[in-house]
Amino acid sequence: MVQCKTRFAKEVVISTNTPAKLLRNEFVSMEIPVRICRKLNCTVDDIMDILPGTRERL
Repeated sequence: MVQCKTRFAKEVVISTNTPAKLLRNEFVSMEIPVRICRKLNCTVDDIMDILPGTRERL
């Protein structure tokens, strides 16, 4: 699994720590989902959901 996350991070040009943050639902810049979507040729709606009652960070 670690090799997959590392390879994915390199392909998307993000930090190797970022996939772990995403899996733990930790804060990442909105640039990260944008980069992922560009690599996967999809939209943010395809890879993310905003759930009611979830923690907000302002």
